[in-house]
Amino acid sequence: IHPDWDDARRKLVTISPAGRKARDAAVASIAPILAEVVREVGPENVRAALPVLRAIRAQFGDVDPPVRTPTDKNSL
Repeated sequence: IHPDWDDARRKLVTISPAGRKARDAAVASIAPILAEVVREVGPENVRAALPVLRAIRAQFGDVDPPVRTPTDKNSL
């Protein structure tokens, strides 16, 4: 975390080398799976679904995740 010299109210957060490595590994592991989905479903259908998926993702961004306690036996 670094100060933002243009706006003292903000902080700049950068990913660490270890974080970048973890991100790259995650992307590398999911890329073949996504490529297979696109092959199976078809690029046109994936492209058509993207606006709906983005809208759903935006809705989840506005929702706080449920608080789980050790007694939540049926939690995922």
